Amino acid sequence: MAPGGEKKKSKAPIIIGGCCLLIVIVGCLVGGYSVYSAKQAAEGFADSAGGAFAAELNRVTLGMNLDQIVQSCAGDPSGNAASAQFHPAVAVTYASVACQVTPNTIAAFADGTRSQASGLAGTADEFHAVAQSLDPGICYVYTSGTAKAIGCLMPEGQFQLLHLESPGQVQ
Repeated sequence: MAPGGEKKKSKAPIIIGGCCLLIVIVGCLVGGYSVYSAKQAAEGFADSAGGAFAAELNRVTLGMNLDQIVQSCAGDPSGNAASAQFHPAVAVTYASVACQVTPNTIAAFADGTRSQASGLAGTADEFHAVAQSLDPGICYVYTSGTAKAIGCLMPEGQFQLLHLESPGQVQ
């Protein structure tokens, strides 16, 4: 016992707490570096694959946009209600085409065996993005039969359609 009858305080909780804190900090650093490395590798892969990797990842987003178009057209067959799924500069242009989207269109563009997906950069359709001052590197083209959809990731993070061609003519 310590002088005066007091029990000596143990420093074990402080040491254990400090070690736990150190382990958490090291874990966060390693985890953060791993995520950073994986992101860099994925971006490098996407760039080297011409954006095909990113295009494949955005198939789901395209499907959600097309599903919203089908739902909008159910209440407004003019296609004007579907304008939110398109880039504002082209929304009026594609209002008449929007309601040609069917559940089969959605299924075809979502299926990698029924449609092709690639980055827009370097393709003949790149002008669709350039005309709207968008980076073609953030845009993707999807084709099935004679149907074609081009969508871009906007700076705000949302995916918008930039072009829609013959959506009822999927294979």
